[in-house]
Amino acid sequence: MSRRPNFGNQRGSNRGRGQPYAERGGTGNYDNRGRGRAGSRGSSRGDSGILPPPFVPGKTRVFTNYYSMSIENVISFYMYAVNVEPEIKMRNLEKEINVELMEQLVSKFPNSILISDTARILYSNAMLDDISSFFWQVERTLNRIPTTFSFSVTFVKKININDMLSDPKNHAMLKAAFETIVKNSNQDVIQIKSGSYNKKTALVSGSNNFYEIWSGWRDRVIISPKPELLLNIDLTFTSIINKCELIDLIRKIVRFDDLSELLSDKQSMARVCGSIKGIEVKCKHVSIKKKIVGLITKTALTHHFDYNIAGKDYSSNVKDYFMQRYQRNLKYPQYPLVQIGPVDKNIYLPIELVVVNRIQSYAGDDPEIMATMIKFSSCSPKERGQSTNNLVTDCFNDTTNRILRDFGLQINKGMIIIEGTNYIAPAIMYGNGVKNPENGRFYPDSRSTYYSTSKVNRLFVCNFSSSNREAHDFINSLQDAASSRGVSITLLSMVQLD
Repeated sequence: MSRRPNFGNQRGSNRGRGQPYAERGGTGNYDNRGRGRAGSRGSSRGDSGILPPPFVPGKTRVFTNYYSMSIENVISFYMYAVNVEPEIKMRNLEKEINVELMEQLVSKFPNSILISDTARILYSNAMLDDISSFFWQVERTLNRIPTTFSFSVTFVKKININDMLSDPKNHAMLKAAFETIVKNSNQDVIQIKSGSYNKKTALVSGSNNFYEIWSGWRDRVIISPKPELLLNIDLTFTSIINKCELIDLIRKIVRFDDLSELLSDKQSMARVCGSIKGIEVKCKHVSIKKKIVGLITKTALTHHFDYNIAGKDYSSNVKDYFMQRYQRNLKYPQYPLVQIGPVDKNIYLPIELVVVNRIQSYAGDDPEIMATMIKFSSCSPKERGQSTNNLVTDCFNDTTNRILRDFGLQINKGMIIIEGTNYIAPAIMYGNGVKNPENGRFYPDSRSTYYSTSKVNRLFVCNFSSSNREAHDFINSLQDAASSRGVSITLLSMVQLD
């Protein structure tokens, strides 16, 4: 009789003994508890040997969210720096002025394709002759003080694509340049936080609500060691507030037109204040942009204050002030006033004179927002892959591709496919159990590795639940499932989404 192999501690070390393999055509020497059937119950060692795999190895195809980019017929392009005096300290103001600056540059160099990172870097497909003579000024009122900003542009570097691709030291600069060009090559695309959204196709839900759910993507350029240019694209979703009159936005929230009812409806008033807090708005009567603090229970008829116009002191309500100062006769003086920041300034305005002047991300406390985002983001891998392919086809259309080709880029529409073979590690059957290898070894101290496992360097788990216990149970189950299937996870992090 042969000796039973010694595999160390056998108790509790194996999952699914006997039964899974017997069901899939195993030797049949085990009952569903993994006990030997020869001799009396539990007394026999049974037979030993290698169990056949549960299924026949076969080919597999993995669709990645990477797209190859090729270089076509362009040797180089040009990098410029935008200089401004005095320094602009507000990011939104800098973006706003940058749009006007680009209009000036395009009119001066109509035969060149210009791409900006919306800040201080500019790329051109051609050399900008006499750029050193360009000088442009724009005025803005900051804290009630008129300020003039002066702009100039200087040449930085000629980017020779092939030379920079061949030198890994230059990959970071080339990667940043191509990412800027890809992100800003489509005029229909806007950037919201770290996502890109096509204004024509982004809407997926909420057209009848005060907010909308948009579908977009996040992209990054990868330069592989070969070197090879790749574009990594993944879907993302966000809730946004579109451009509108504030009065129309509030009417959508409460679903009634007469906003004077808010003064007596505390529940609706609280809901409005929670929904509009933090939204950036612009005033119609003066060129200022501020964030909303909330509504107050006073109106343009009931709120009185002291003020000075042309050296003369006045004391009146808000309605009379706007007639006296701006010659504006308010249409809805009976509606509650909106307070804008900063909080300690106590600035109150009529709702009808405030507008949401730009598309912006919205992080309100409406529970339906998260539920809707989960609904649209939860889909099968096949559906997600098809949506990503459709998005790439729509975004990088012929018009966009012409701009990219001026900088030497062609994005190939179609995910990179990785083909491989499934190999199933054998299980060893012995006396009272079945030994399955874990991470390529049949027992931890073994120096022999029978196969190499797949490895995930970092995995993020988004937790939409309020229960941390459920989330940790899920993570533990996920780690166990990955380990049992030969996948090791180096670092697993949980992100709480409220």
